[in-house]
Order: sequence, then structure tokens, then C-alpha cells
Amino acid sequence: MPKIIFLKKPKDGVTREELIDYLVTVHGPRNAQLPGIKNYTLMIQVDPTEAEDLPDEIEYYDSIDTIPAQIDATGYDTVEIHEFETMDALRNAHSSDQLEEAGGDLHDMIDFEDEIAIVVNDREIADEIA
Repeated sequence: MPKIIFLKKPKDGVTREELIDYLVTVHGPRNAQLPGIKNYTLMIQVDPTEAEDLPDEIEYYDSIDTIPAQIDATGYDTVEIHEFETMDALRNAHSSDQLEEAGGDLHDMIDFEDEIAIVVNDREIADEIA
């Protein structure tokens, strides 16, 4: 299933909380209305050291564990995923009038110079991982 994935962070002068609130209440509902969209997901970065099952004394996880312990260290606050049935549906949605509406005042909220956007297609590696 083709997807476009965006990594976002707030523009200077916009707090992390303001960005998240905007994405949840305004931008997300608009994106969910894109033509041909199968699923829209917004993921918000959390600090894993705040989880109950991690020891308090751990301050840093190395790259082997791949769990960043400090939100500010990654530079991105949210991941947005738009899923489509076909690549044509993805292209059509991202060239539609609805996309412009979904963008709205997003330029006032996010740092577009540092936004990362990638188009991916699922490739199943294993049915079940033990």
C-alpha cells in the first residue's frame, strides 16, 4: 500500500504544543478528507524514559537499542502518514484542490525547510515475527 510520510517540527515562534494541537484539530481532519485516502495517521513523539517499564536511571539509549530518550535530540515532533490503495490515488490526492485546503495555514505552523517527506510502498518481509 503506497504511503507518503512526513516528519514535522514547529516553525520558530510556534511551540510544540501549538503544532500538535493544530495538527490534531485542524490539519488532520482536513487531510482525512483527501480524495482516495485510505488511512490518515498522526503520530506524536513521546519520551520513552517516561514509560513505567523503563528504569529511572537510564538517561540515554545507544543506536543499538534505537530508542531516543530525549525528544529535543531528534528534531521532529510528529510523523504524519497518508495511505492510499494505489500510487495513482496518492498522486491524485496530492495534486488536488483538497490538498491546498488541508494545507491551509500550515505554513504558519511548521518549518518547511526541515520537513522530511518520503513516499514508500509496503514490502512484506515476514508474516509473523516471533
